[in-house]
Amino acid sequence: MLRSQNNRKAVINVGIALQLTNILRDVHEDAMADRYFIPKQLLLKYDIQKQVLLESKPDIQTQSLLQYLARLALSKYAETDVITNQILDRKGKVALELSINVYKKILTKLMKNNFVDLSKRVYVTPQEKLLLLLKTFSKHIK
Repeated sequence: MLRSQNNRKAVINVGIALQLTNILRDVHEDAMADRYFIPKQLLLKYDIQKQVLLESKPDIQTQSLLQYLARLALSKYAETDVITNQILDRKGKVALELSINVYKKILTKLMKNNFVDLSKRVYVTPQEKLLLLLKTFSKHIK
């Protein structure tokens, strides 16, 4: 595979990870607005009716599905360095990596909470953002 094809694949995978994180974070809120972004095939595979997503306390099958999607997203975030290593401008590199790391932090918090209450919005606190900024910035100081 050509390098540019690898880069394209990495961009697509990280984009999918970001979108999955959005879906997982907003699954209950979206269901309340009659928006469903989890594919019907997965709902069928896990034997879940989409109306279950309206409940703030999901059942075991729903938690399993959401954890599956979270693990999928986490695996796709693994290609972040492929993208950021292509950016020569340090400010641009840090900005992109920080943005991705904020979303990844949301995902890891969702996973840690095991999706036990879908009505509670998960977010990254200002203190956590500052720590992520410092960690990301220090990685690129030369």
